[in-house]
Amino acid sequence: MSLATNLRPTKKFRFKEHRDWKEAVAQSSNMNEWDTRKIVVSPHERAAYYTNLVTEMMADEKGLTPPRGPKTLHFGHTFLPQFPPERTPSIITFLKNPVHRLSSAYNYVRHGSQTPKIRQRNIEKLGDATLSECFRNSTCSSINNLRKHCSLQALSLCGGYDLDCNVHWHLIDSENYKEKLEKMIDRALKHLETEVLIAGVTEDMDLSLSLLETLLPTYFEGITSLSISSSSLSKNTTIEFDRTWQTSSGNIVSNVASKYEKPKKEEEDDMMKDICYADYRVWTRAREILREKKNVCDDRAENDKKGYEKYQLELVEIRKENKRRRTSEEKLFETEL
Repeated sequence: MSLATNLRPTKKFRFKEHRDWKEAVAQSSNMNEWDTRKIVVSPHERAAYYTNLVTEMMADEKGLTPPRGPKTLHFGHTFLPQFPPERTPSIITFLKNPVHRLSSAYNYVRHGSQTPKIRQRNIEKLGDATLSECFRNSTCSSINNLRKHCSLQALSLCGGYDLDCNVHWHLIDSENYKEKLEKMIDRALKHLETEVLIAGVTEDMDLSLSLLETLLPTYFEGITSLSISSSSLSKNTTIEFDRTWQTSSGNIVSNVASKYEKPKKEEEDDMMKDICYADYRVWTRAREILREKKNVCDDRAENDKKGYEKYQLELVEIRKENKRRRTSEEKLFETEL
């Protein structure tokens, strides 16, 4: 999104960032600040309530601007709300290789999050095994809820925690687990194909930004000249964390950069088929849709080119005909004189 921010001065659009939403619940130390009138009795009811709340918030005057209002780019980490038809925006999202995204999140809480004290607390609670080790250990996988955290992209595209998206990740052996999972995936795929204008993919960054520039030039014309190539991203086999923060006394503390390696290819394949199955389905389809849209854009560009060339030829013939007509009229005028 920093690339879009760099375009704002020249493209003259407003940039509105919305608060992050974690699993359909606002990240806030005081949940009551949003609404104290509603008493919820279960995690699902609470999540469903906040699903409605964020949808309403993003659809009111603080969220989407009227059609004649200033150009506005809304940004935030959230699930896909169901907007009213008259206020539906152009929706863009970016997806990432599910295992790489999980690996980044898994290691961030141990090596990159805030202060050493918080990182140590996370390790004591969640363990210090590598992601590959944790995946092979059912207890560690359950404590870290790997199956759920490698399905958040599908869950977000599904639309939050309503009934069609509500999968009980800890009940994998239950009779209706697979049915619930498939229902969530199907709805996420439907939204991906019908509700989302562009679903970019980190591993196809060049193509993703090219489509952004083609389909939404009002906002993104010129973004490809600012981009980081996807080829350079795919070559990175390690992730680095280098954080600084300010203490209560005002001192700036620098965190020693730490590195971790992404899972090996064979481990990644196993995770894709197991704990990351939902996100893998959605991510794979997103890559297919990207190429489908590229082919459509290429075909249209080719047709436009042929149409323009035909127009140019017709224009040349019209000008020749006009020139012949003027010459004929001039000769007739001279004859009459």
